[in-house]
Formats: sequence, structure tokens, C-alpha cells
Amino acid sequence: MGDKFYEIYLNQNLLSRDDVYQFLAEKINKRTGLTKVNILSKFRLRESKGNIQIAEKVVFPHFIADKADNSFMILRLQKPIEEWSETISDISLIVAMTAKGDLTLAEKQTFAHFIRRLASKDFLEDLLTLNESNLRTILNEEE
Repeated sequence: MGDKFYEIYLNQNLLSRDDVYQFLAEKINKRTGLTKVNILSKFRLRESKGNIQIAEKVVFPHFIADKADNSFMILRLQKPIEEWSETISDISLIVAMTAKGDLTLAEKQTFAHFIRRLASKDFLEDLLTLNESNLRTILNEEE
């Protein structure tokens, strides 16, 4: 899926969960047939079903929808969001995922590969610290 599979936004001045979701909705809306309201609803619905924090400082908002595209959006914030929700705080990195409902086997494997990498503290540290060029290099590496 290559470079279009990953979008990187560093040094973002987003101050709340709502700011992050609005930012994501704007970007996703431009690439897909989904409305901003629909996108926001899907993120909020997913979050209502369970904690989206995957590591210290990191949340993983995501959804699957027929009109979605297959992508990961990596947002690194200028300042941490102190209160994401009642149970999540001090967020510096957002790794958002959207996926089509009918993934091919190869697409499923690509998603699974990246999600497994998110379990690595070293990989998350790279996402939190590297410049965009180095991030693109590690994102397109094979395991």
C-alpha cells in the first residue's frame, strides 16, 4: 500500500480529543465518500465500546466502513492533551486507522503487520521522536 497508506502530521496544535477528531474527519472526508458527521460518529462509537489507549501517551482511534479507505494517520502533538477522556490523559501521539469492510488477504496482512509493530515500545518511541523523513523510512520497512 506504500506511502499513501500512511499520513504523517507532526507538531500539531490540537488541544483536545474533539480537536483531534475534527482534524481527522477533515482529512478523511477529503479522501473518501464519508461525511464529517459520519466519521466523527464512527470514532466516538468505537471509543464508547472500549479504551483506545494502546500505550503511555498513545491512543489508537479507528473504524471500519465500506466507504473508508485503508490508511493510518500519525499525528504527533505540540503539547500533550492532558485530559483525553475521564480515563485517558497525557496523550502526545494519535495513530488513527480507517479500513474498508472488504479487505483482501494482503490488505489484512498489511494491517496486522503494522498493528503488531505498535506493540513495540521502541517502535512507539520512534513514532514519538523521529523526523518525518526517518518516520517514512521505518514505516515502509518490513518487519
